Amino acid sequence: MKRMGAVLLSVFCVLAAVLVLQTSGQPESGEHVAQAATSPAAEEAATQAGNAGGGQTGGRAGAAQATGNTEAENTGIAQAGTLTVTWLDVGQGDAAVIQCGGQSMLIDGGKPEKSSYIYAWLQQHGLSYLDVIVATHVDADHIGGLSGALNYASVGTAYCPVTTGTTETFQSFVKYLAQRGKQITVPTAGETFALGGAQVQILGPLHSAEDSNDNSIVLKVSFGATSFLFTGDAERAEEQDLLNAGVNLQSTVLKVGHHGSDTSTSYPFLRAVAPQYAVISVGAGNSYGHPTEAVLSRLRDAGVTTFRTDMQGEITAVSDGQTINFSTAKNAAAETLANAGAGQNANLAGGGNSATQTAGSGQNTGGAATAGAGQNAGQAGGASSAAQNAGSGALTAAAIASANAGGGNADGAAGAGTTAGSYVLNTNSHKFHRPSCSSVDTISPKNRKDVNESREQIIREGYAPCKRCNP
Repeated sequence: MKRMGAVLLSVFCVLAAVLVLQTSGQPESGEHVAQAATSPAAEEAATQAGNAGGGQTGGRAGAAQATGNTEAENTGIAQAGTLTVTWLDVGQGDAAVIQCGGQSMLIDGGKPEKSSYIYAWLQQHGLSYLDVIVATHVDADHIGGLSGALNYASVGTAYCPVTTGTTETFQSFVKYLAQRGKQITVPTAGETFALGGAQVQILGPLHSAEDSNDNSIVLKVSFGATSFLFTGDAERAEEQDLLNAGVNLQSTVLKVGHHGSDTSTSYPFLRAVAPQYAVISVGAGNSYGHPTEAVLSRLRDAGVTTFRTDMQGEITAVSDGQTINFSTAKNAAAETLANAGAGQNANLAGGGNSATQTAGSGQNTGGAATAGAGQNAGQAGGASSAAQNAGSGALTAAAIASANAGGGNADGAAGAGTTAGSYVLNTNSHKFHRPSCSSVDTISPKNRKDVNESREQIIREGYAPCKRCNP
């Protein structure tokens, strides 16, 4: 009997030691999101945990586990080392550094005024050589800070969708490339290259587009069973091109297009990507109302854990080829999907939501989400009218008519556009712009028409306002 008791005691001690070892390795709540599970059993447990917690809607630290990219996972790839992706806090712009196996790639660099920040960041991290620089397109908030990168670091290959441009930021980029003995390489869709142990594939653009946003380089970085999709400012037209071509978009992490503008991250595109995580690179208090409530609603509907640079600063993701671990510089538990961009119009709880409340906003959603000024979010406790499709983020005809009555501009200024002003028309795309809009530089001379008419008159002539400059 004593012998049996001693045996049982020994077994108990061994089990207790194993339990201590297992629990001591679990991440603490704080800056980190739990790693992605890779086995079917772990996936099921993670799903149940997520459902019990009401789903993942805020990119919170310690969130329920989620699986990696299903397609890659089925290949059984075991990847040595790690891949690190860092989204830099460049305000209203894009910049990300990818490091893998001793090689590095910089995707965009924010606005020109962020050049010194990019320089300092690369210097601090000892990145005096960049194997690849990608300028996704020629907009200043993407290409501007690349001059700072080239002031500090030399480069192997520099990708950009075009080789010519008239803007000062583009000319500066070309100048500093030349000083490094390099010139722009225009990538071809389908092209692949290695970055350490990762594989990078150029997915788009599939053809040249007049709108620089829809000419954005779209690329996918795959590392083991995990993947990251970078979309620049690609809008619905380019998203649809990729969908129509049957491009494999499925990725573990999505860099949300165009800073969360409602002209990007369409439902069909989001369904095809099927990300577990999303990152929105956006500036706090920007005048565009980014990220829009419409996009946040889509991400909520898809159950995507989301991170935002405006709320959380620099964001880092580390993949070991099977799992991804996120960390943020601040505010790990921020409600990233509950607060739309600044300058938007929110209905307070308890109030009725009528169609007139959406005038000039162009955005309307039900539920408990809190939008900033410039968009209209119906909140808990309010009765919704026909203008509001609760929980869907879609506008009915009444709400659209109301928004159009206010000019539909991003600042929510109802009734604007009745006086004449200077605008630039694109007779090919039937969009109109402010003369200072960066898209104007990309308009072919034969398709450009400068007018001095009221906004309402231009719309009556069949032209739609540019989503970038919101004329």
